[in-house]
Amino acid sequence: MTGLARHWPPDLHHLLAGLQKAPTGTPGCYWAEVDVSEQELLALQLFETAARHDRVLLPSGEDGIEHRATMEPIIGLGEPHEPARHVARVRICFTHVEPE
Repeated sequence: MTGLARHWPPDLHHLLAGLQKAPTGTPGCYWAEVDVSEQELLALQLFETAARHDRVLLPSGEDGIEHRATMEPIIGLGEPHEPARHVARVRICFTHVEPE
């Protein structure tokens, strides 16, 4: 893995609002399950591809600290909860999450 880090896209910050520790109990593993629009899905896929071999800098959360993480592949979860506004529901997952 390289020492490069890519900033999480500002226009996708809202997708991380529900980021929480994974219920699997795996240390440093967080995820968010969200409905996404067609544009958000495309942006997520492009960012995932660009960040594949780099670390990701996540925006400051409640603790005010930026975190560095490894982004895992986006997982499609099927139909969105709000199909009138979204095209899919996905899981965005990060591992090796640590303070910057």
